[in-house]
Amino acid sequence: MKKFLFLIMAVATFAMAPKAGAQEYLWFGEEVHEVYYEDYDFIENGIYYHILDTDTPEVAVMNHRTIIVHVGAWVGETPDAVLYEWTDGDYSGDLVIPENVEHEGVKYEVTRISYGAFVNCKDLNSVTLPSTIRDIRTSAFMASGISKLPNLPEGIELNQATFMLCESLTFADMSDIELGAYCFDRCKSLECVVLPTFADFPTLMSNFHDCTSLKSIYLPVAVPTESDYDYFNEALFDVTLYVPEGSEELYRNAEGWNRFKNIKAGTYAGTETAEIANGTAVRVEGGRIIVESSDGATMPVEVYNTAGQKVRSLNAGGAAEIALPSGLYIVRAGTSVVKVAI
Repeated sequence: MKKFLFLIMAVATFAMAPKAGAQEYLWFGEEVHEVYYEDYDFIENGIYYHILDTDTPEVAVMNHRTIIVHVGAWVGETPDAVLYEWTDGDYSGDLVIPENVEHEGVKYEVTRISYGAFVNCKDLNSVTLPSTIRDIRTSAFMASGISKLPNLPEGIELNQATFMLCESLTFADMSDIELGAYCFDRCKSLECVVLPTFADFPTLMSNFHDCTSLKSIYLPVAVPTESDYDYFNEALFDVTLYVPEGSEELYRNAEGWNRFKNIKAGTYAGTETAEIANGTAVRVEGGRIIVESSDGATMPVEVYNTAGQKVRSLNAGGAAEIALPSGLYIVRAGTSVVKVAI
């Protein structure tokens, strides 16, 4: 099978580990760095687990290949640079990770998604995470085939390159999630992103590189943050930036932010039935999605399923009824986005 090599923030050569858990010191350029080799300890129901060195029995979900972690420095308990060697991933289909797993008479709580756990799993469609997950490590879903984001725990902080090269993703709701750098780089199909209220200029500039289909970013921050950042992702400035109503001019006049060529008022509503911007209402009635405009104006309406696939597109004048099978949908009406359930 084809092998890949991925490196963040380091350029190096390396030697494979003789055994799991080993630590060595190797030369990287002109500096010596610690290298740690992490491997799985057991398999249960097709999922690879690594036993964590914690006070209570806990495990991390692993990739089936040895992962090499190059530790240049530590930020808390997370290294700032990682180096992988892997082959094609084993995971496929719709994977459901349990809260607990038992091995050799010991019950372990599943609390971590480890480095590159699902990396290059091209046949993986989706991952359902348990509520026990507290830590998602660098490149956890990188280059996988997932077509929708997993149910990320609210408030969790993602490390670098979490969803890099996930080319089937089209929509990313990160409204409660803190992004690390490069999280969505080279996600070629990504069209729309919703950012959290604590997102700032560096968050934008350090993500979404080479996202060639990206059309809109929703930023629910009324006052522009300082943009004292020495790097600009120039391609991003062609994407429409939606900010809270009344904040458009603030962003158009703010240093850094004023590089965005198209800044509009627009909000993201995460409720199942919602009154959204400009007098537009979206609700579900009789198994149909109803979109109504108070002023009768014609507006573009797009509906996506939870896999991020567009299932309906139309120009609605005054009111529109959209019949779809039961399920969860994301409705974009004019400049606003809302989730609904039929």
